[in-house]
Amino acid sequence: MQELPRSAKNFFLLLLTIAVLVLPAIYAIQTAGNRRPEQPIQTLSSYLHFLYARDFRRAYRFIATEDQRVKPLNDYLRERPPFTGFTLEVARKLAALIEIRPLSEAPEQDLNRVKVNLKLPDANALSGLLRDWDESRLNALPAPEQKKILAAIDELHRQGKLPTIEGEEEFTLLREDSQWRISLDWGAGVRVSFTTVLPFETVIFAEPVVKETVARPSDVFTIGFKVKNRTNR
Repeated sequence: MQELPRSAKNFFLLLLTIAVLVLPAIYAIQTAGNRRPEQPIQTLSSYLHFLYARDFRRAYRFIATEDQRVKPLNDYLRERPPFTGFTLEVARKLAALIEIRPLSEAPEQDLNRVKVNLKLPDANALSGLLRDWDESRLNALPAPEQKKILAAIDELHRQGKLPTIEGEEEFTLLREDSQWRISLDWGAGVRVSFTTVLPFETVIFAEPVVKETVARPSDVFTIGFKVKNRTNR
């Protein structure tokens, strides 16, 4: 077989390089184009599982952009301290047992009101097993004790004895491009300011960590305060 001239070899290598670089991009574009849009119930399910587990950083990703503009991630996390360590692991295990049954949908262009039946593990009823949900105590447990707790939850679930609460809830979702997001309508909330009133000539200094937030009726959030003793006592 006759050897290709050097110029032909270079041209062939150039074409091969272009093909290697371009084909994956074409495949990615085609794959994205064939991907089915996420359904409202899938978004809602992911959001509720992360919310229940107090995995708030992940839950925040499913909140509508217009709400995120009102309450940035750092403010959201300061108001809702997430679980960590073994406490988060336990909460995630319980969240995986949530049962969500769609009841109705009311779609209207890029908005959808979804009503679901929720069956959740009763976290309060499990307080005895879970050290009253004291995060420092749970996270400090030795590994064998942690495994016993996880096994106990599995056994309660297997026997059908895991305490649960059940009810119906309605959620509003907004479609952003091909994704659905949870609308919390924080823009319609009331702006609440926090301050401290201390006795005159007090030796204690205190101020709120978050001086302002936006809240709607039934919203639950945590406000922290910095406190300092100005004396040496």
